[in-house]
Amino acid sequence: MLAQLRIKNYALIDELEIEYCPNLNVLTGETGAGKSIVIGALSLLLGVPQSFHPTARGKRAESEMIRTGANACEIEGTFTVDPSFFNNLGDLPIEKTDTILIRRKVESNGRSYSYINDQSVTTNTLKRLGDFLVDLAGQHEHQSLLKIECHRDILDDFAKLLPRREDLQRLFIDYQSRQRQLANLTQQIQRRKERRELDEFQYQEIATAQLKSGEEEVLLKEKVLLESAEKRFRLASAINQILSENEGSLLEQFDILQKQFTELASIDEALKATLNDLKGMRSVLDELWRTIARYQDRIEFSPQRLEAINERLFLIEKLKKKYNRSVEELLGLKDELAKNLNSIEIDESQIKELTKDLADQKARLIQLAQEISLARQRAKSSLEAKLEKELAELGMPQARFIITIQPIEDETGLYEKDGKKYRLDETGIDQVEFFFSANPGEEPKPLRKVASGGELSRIMLALKSIISGRIPVLVFDEIDLGIGGKIAETVGQKLAKLAQKSQVICITHLPVIAKYADAHYRVSKEIKAGRTRTVVKHLSEPERVSEIARMLAGAKISKTTISHATEMLKEAKT
Repeated sequence: MLAQLRIKNYALIDELEIEYCPNLNVLTGETGAGKSIVIGALSLLLGVPQSFHPTARGKRAESEMIRTGANACEIEGTFTVDPSFFNNLGDLPIEKTDTILIRRKVESNGRSYSYINDQSVTTNTLKRLGDFLVDLAGQHEHQSLLKIECHRDILDDFAKLLPRREDLQRLFIDYQSRQRQLANLTQQIQRRKERRELDEFQYQEIATAQLKSGEEEVLLKEKVLLESAEKRFRLASAINQILSENEGSLLEQFDILQKQFTELASIDEALKATLNDLKGMRSVLDELWRTIARYQDRIEFSPQRLEAINERLFLIEKLKKKYNRSVEELLGLKDELAKNLNSIEIDESQIKELTKDLADQKARLIQLAQEISLARQRAKSSLEAKLEKELAELGMPQARFIITIQPIEDETGLYEKDGKKYRLDETGIDQVEFFFSANPGEEPKPLRKVASGGELSRIMLALKSIISGRIPVLVFDEIDLGIGGKIAETVGQKLAKLAQKSQVICITHLPVIAKYADAHYRVSKEIKAGRTRTVVKHLSEPERVSEIARMLAGAKISKTTISHATEMLKEAKT
């Protein structure tokens, strides 16, 4: 149950604390006093759209509900739960305690912060927990009965199929993801196949060239040497002649020099060191002569080799210009082309495997969807009977309620039966629609076309009475919409009965409903320090008499009205 709700700086509320009882809690007050603001704050706390505000959408709407002049609003709710409550939470990371404290803070810049038992959580986690804690039936939820897609959800909730629906949704989303993966892979392969001829040609052209890293630089150096062979031979020959072949060559003259210097050094011993240097120089000249001789002998005269080098360099330059790449980049391109050509075969193998997986997954999808459909068929008669029973108690003894379940034909559908294809999505293969007739002799027709506002309110209450057992807190924002008199009395009794198994929080304008409250709260507006604010007061028994009397007679309350109100409260207790 919701034990306590604290609200700060939300809409017209500056600071408010409400303690609820475990059974039927009723909020009453003048129109516009702010009753639905309290429900809106609870909605915000649980991370769901604010039902009292039909234009509320997203973070901007949340921040717009901050009280004027404040930077943030804060909502805090304390819930007490039984240990069995945690059995249905699945993988929600919630500590198992008998008290769950939820806090929500929304700042004017749109940022929001959510906490469960003082642990920071995402809004999605908060909403998932809220779905198990509170069932919010706002002023606009009655209208959801007019939407066919909501009918399937109601039936599945009754049949306890929502966990299996979640399994189906996960399987369907994964199937769609794999379908997209297969389509993308198929398109990629098709594009690569269209390029394959070009890729193969480019690969062969580059591979045939047998390019090598650094080859171009080596060839350019060799080309320079071949082109200069004659000049190099001529220069080497001239050096050789100067050194040894000409008459009076350098070596011959050096020998004469060395002979005379030796004779001089024999006379003057001071020149002996220089003579040794001179002998070293002779050795250097000998080595120079031998080096030039060998170099001259190695000079290659090969027009054929030069032609081959020029052809090779021309091919390399041609490929570089054609692909606008260096030799190193051309080698990288060759490897990339080889990888692309090989990957087509690898990806085609993946396509075969993925196609098989999709076929298997489709079979599982169809099987699960068929099982869910069969469970719906089994549950529909029970829900029809229980709804008609509830509606009879709510003043419609002749009401007939029919649930139709049928597949929708779709040329692209995944489900095929008797030669026809039908839609299969994350909800299954069925379209579920409620048919309704309130009067005898009238055939049931689509609920969305024939139900009045009062009938919708009673149908919603009947559904909540049947399905609500798993949710500890039920909230009804103006369940009395479109009803009155004896029917309203019956609705009050039904709410009181419902409150015996779940906590009920109800906003009403009808005294015949309010009289059944176990805890009665009056919502009003007051002006304090020039600011309007909404306040909520837990009424004592005398105050309840006055509030019921106001609801009966308006501003002019007589002794008769007081007496009537007192009598109504006594009747509700018997």
